[in-house]
Amino acid sequence: MEEHSCLSRFLSYFSAMNSWQCLFSGTVVAALLSFVFWQQGRRSLSLFSLFVAAFLLRFCICSLDTFLHGWDERFHALVAKNMMSHPFRPMLRATLDLPNFDKDWAHCHIWLHKQPLFLWQMALSMKLFGLHEWALRLPSVLMSALMVFPIYRMGTIMFSKDTGYYAALLWTFAYYQIELTAGTFGMDHNDVAFSFYVGCSAWAFFEHTVSEKQTLRWALLAGLFSGCAILCKWLTGGLVFGGWLAWLLASSDWKDLRNYRLILWAFGVTLLVTLPWQIYASWTFPKEYAFEMDYNFKHIWKVMEGHKGPWNFYFELLDDHFSPKLWLAVPLGLVAVFWGRPFPPHRLRLPFAVMVLLPYFFFSFVAKTKMNAYTFCIAPLVYVAMGVFVQKFLSSFGTIRRPWIPALLVLYALVVAALRPNLLYTHHVLRENSSILPASQFQIKHRNVQIYKELDQLVPEGYVVLNGYEWEEIDALFYSNRNVYDGCPDETTYRELKQRGLKFAVFKDRGTQIPPYIKNDTEVLVIDRILKGY
Repeated sequence: MEEHSCLSRFLSYFSAMNSWQCLFSGTVVAALLSFVFWQQGRRSLSLFSLFVAAFLLRFCICSLDTFLHGWDERFHALVAKNMMSHPFRPMLRATLDLPNFDKDWAHCHIWLHKQPLFLWQMALSMKLFGLHEWALRLPSVLMSALMVFPIYRMGTIMFSKDTGYYAALLWTFAYYQIELTAGTFGMDHNDVAFSFYVGCSAWAFFEHTVSEKQTLRWALLAGLFSGCAILCKWLTGGLVFGGWLAWLLASSDWKDLRNYRLILWAFGVTLLVTLPWQIYASWTFPKEYAFEMDYNFKHIWKVMEGHKGPWNFYFELLDDHFSPKLWLAVPLGLVAVFWGRPFPPHRLRLPFAVMVLLPYFFFSFVAKTKMNAYTFCIAPLVYVAMGVFVQKFLSSFGTIRRPWIPALLVLYALVVAALRPNLLYTHHVLRENSSILPASQFQIKHRNVQIYKELDQLVPEGYVVLNGYEWEEIDALFYSNRNVYDGCPDETTYRELKQRGLKFAVFKDRGTQIPPYIKNDTEVLVIDRILKGY
C-alpha cells in the first residue's frame, strides 16, 4: 500500500511537470547514468546515455521558443520552407510583387547568401514533420548531439578514453552551442552544421592517422565531411587539409610524393561534393551567384555591414563561446597536448594545433569583417583540449580510496560552468531581464505570430499584404502563404500595381499613418488585426 502511494505521488508529480521540465529531468537522469556506466567500464552504454542527454537538452531548449529568432533564423527558416517545394531554387521571397525590392540578401528573390546543405536538411525535416519551429531546428539538435561520438574518439586517439569522455561530457552541456542549436544567436543552424562537418572531417582524419587498415576509407570520409562543411558555409570547411598537410610535412619522409596520394583522393572527394552546386548555381543564377561570391570575398579585406572589431575580437569572445574562465582549460589542455606524457600518437600534436589556431589567426589578423561565430567551427577540437586538461586534473585523485566521488563533484562544477543554466533559464523560460527577448516582447511576438498563422484564413489567395513590420514580414511569409511587405509603396507605384491587376490587403493602422491613397481605396481589404510593436 505504501509502495503504491509512493508511486502515485511520483506519477502525479511527473504529470504536473511541464514538457521542458520533463525533458530537462531526462537530461539529468541520462547524464548521471552515463557517469555511472563510465565508472563501471560500460563504455558503449555510457556514450549512448551521453548522446541521449545531449539530444534531450537541446530539444528541450529548442521547443521552448515557439517563434523565429531575428538574426538569422527567420531568413534561414523561410528559405528552407521554400526549398520544401523547390529544393534547387533557393528563394527568400517566392514572388516579388513590388518592384525594386530585390536589393540585398534580406529582401531578395533568389537567396544564395549561404551554401545550401544546411537549408536542405531543414527543408527535409519540415517536409517530414510539418512547418513547426522545432522541426526546422531538429537537424541542428541531432547533429549537435551526434557530435558526442566524434569528440570522444578524437580525445581517445589524442590521449585516452577518459580524455574523450570528459571532452564529450563538456560538449553535451556547452551553452553557446546549445543557443546556436536553438537559433538564438546569429548564424544559428548554419554554424551548427558547419562545426559538425568540420569536426567530423577532423575526426575522420584522426582515424586515418591511426588506422592500420582501410586508411583510404577514412581519407575519403574526411574529404566527404570537408565537402559538406564547405557546402554549408564556405572555404573554411577545408580546414582539415591544413592539419593534414602539417601532419605529412612533420614526417621524416615528407619528400616522398607517394605519401600525398591519400590527401589528393580526399581533396578530390571534397571537389566532387562542392563543385556541382557551384557550377549549377553559377549557370542557373549567374547574376546572383557572381554578386554573392564577390560579397563573400569582400569580407576578407573590407568591413561588411558594420561588423568590425579589434584584432583581439575573437579572444574577447572566449567567455561567450566556452563559458567564463572555463576556456582557460583550453591553453592548459594544449600545453598537455604538446608536453604531456604520453605524447599523442602519430605526430598529431602539430596538426591539432594548426586546426585550432589557424582560424583564430586568419579571422583575427587577416579578415576585416568580424562575426561572432566565425571561429566557433573548431569548437569540437577545443573541447578535446578541455578534455585533456580535465583528464590530467582528475588523474591526481587516483590515490584516493573512492576517486569517483571528487571526480563527480569536479565534473558537476564543470558542467554547471559550461551550461550556464541561469542564462538558459532566463532566456527561454523566465524571460525576465533577458537580453535575447524580454517577457514583454515575447508576449507581443507570440501574439503577432498567431496573427501570421491566421493570415491564410483572413486574406484570400492572390492578395498582397501591406503595412507589416520591418523584418517581421519574413516571419509572416514563413507562417502563411501570403505575400507580405513591411510598410506601403509610394502612390505612383501603388497605382501602377493596381493597373496591373494586383489586389491588396492591409493590416489595420497602428499609428504608422497608412497613406490616404490606400486607406481611402474601397477595394483594399483591411485585416481586422493590429500588429503590436516592440
